[in-house]
Amino acid sequence: MLRRVGLAITIPIVLTVQVAIGAPQVAQSQSADPELNAFVVTGEFPARTGVRRVNLATTEVSRKTGLDSVPSSIAIPANGDTAYVAGSDGVTPIDLQTLEATTVIPMLESERISINPDGDLAYVTSFGRETVTPIDLTTNRADSPIALDGNPEDVAFSPDGRTAWVTVSDQQELVPIDVETGTVSAGVFLGITPRFLAINPTGTMAYVTRRGAAEVVAVDLRELEVRGSAGLPMPTSRDIAITSDGATAYVTDAFEGFVTPVDLETLTAGEPIACGEGTFGIEIAPDDRFAYVADDIEGLVRINLATNTVDQRIPTGTTNRDLAIAPTPTTPVPPGPPPARPVLASPMFTG
Repeated sequence: MLRRVGLAITIPIVLTVQVAIGAPQVAQSQSADPELNAFVVTGEFPARTGVRRVNLATTEVSRKTGLDSVPSSIAIPANGDTAYVAGSDGVTPIDLQTLEATTVIPMLESERISINPDGDLAYVTSFGRETVTPIDLTTNRADSPIALDGNPEDVAFSPDGRTAWVTVSDQQELVPIDVETGTVSAGVFLGITPRFLAINPTGTMAYVTRRGAAEVVAVDLRELEVRGSAGLPMPTSRDIAITSDGATAYVTDAFEGFVTPVDLETLTAGEPIACGEGTFGIEIAPDDRFAYVADDIEGLVRINLATNTVDQRIPTGTTNRDLAIAPTPTTPVPPGPPPARPVLASPMFTG
């Protein structure tokens, strides 16, 4: 059950605001964890695409690590020293200490990447190839692709790492893959175009966004049944992240530029949070104080989860697509010049 708060607090610039209904109980400090960085996948048209590191305590933005393919998602193992970026020509490992890209793991049309809790295995979807490919992160070698009966959009591991759950858009399903055997089992029908998903901390429920449907679908993973849905303001939802207590989800919108909080007990959407021009990837800090959003134009946008309001914007260039949060590297990375804030509309993109 969410605890609802009615106390007024004071934050910079805004004189007094009401604590948002449905916001999780979090610390009121405005400082970010000094040990954390966000690694933001960005493509500044017509320049090369790449990854920037943002120190969340100082807001210092590093130089950009160039990539040789168009990136779509990024994942970092727990306590890892390497980021993995899925792109059009494969998965690129990036050393988090030096920000140097290493040898690409070849893979056609890689889209979304997820890493298991142990940090030694990644699953990568290939939209158009109807496959999910395992990657052994101890060797950075891809194993044989796992065939599906349709095009996969997203993938996420269960908390115990035994099952990978995949949204298959043209089959309109959420399907499980047994990680030990690579066996695909019967899935759950979700309706029109399931997209991105997040699994709650206990591994009992999945929440799936749908392209063309203004809702988030709740799926019971034990019974393989849909338990309901939460209505959203627009049918262009994209990514989704869940607080560590499993109480609230935050859903991005690729076209409208806001993030919508959803009470997962009641499946009720709260007031949309205006962030920018188009919100894509989202990550919640481990202590649940802030959510960080990759916005198409605004860069890295920080949402204070105590008030469900934006309290910081960090320019990281344009066409920001995804991000991952990880501890500060032990070897400092030289900062780069701050990206210029755009004055023109962003290039065309697909939602």
